[in-house]
Amino acid sequence: MPVRRYRLRMSRFSRLLRGALLGALGGCFVPSLFDPATDPQWRVLCLVGLLSAIYGLRIVLGPALIVRDEGIVVLSRWPFRRDIPWYRIYDVEVVPGYWMIDLELNSGEALSLPCVEHVELLFDDIQQGRERLDA
Repeated sequence: MPVRRYRLRMSRFSRLLRGALLGALGGCFVPSLFDPATDPQWRVLCLVGLLSAIYGLRIVLGPALIVRDEGIVVLSRWPFRRDIPWYRIYDVEVVPGYWMIDLELNSGEALSLPCVEHVELLFDDIQQGRERLDA
């Protein structure tokens, strides 16, 4: 199974608009960050602003889920990530109307995956990964 990455579901216009806005916002902080005349506390605030813009770009443009041979990686709370191996997934369900996938783990824990593009392909990937364990 090839590694597949799934981004959060949003329209192309919304993704481009948010990406441009976050890129411009991050670009506003860069000159003050490297200006020697800027006070140190403003440099720290500019660094926080730049890192926040980069974090926002990662959420808008980067993957929210990665499906690998070993299991699923949920990146919804980046930089924290959660690796879920295939053997821990007990049941998979698509929530009708919302197109979200709920996982039930062997421990009894229920986990809702973020709403991503190509949910039907993600569901098929999860089913294939689980079925390989049964073979």
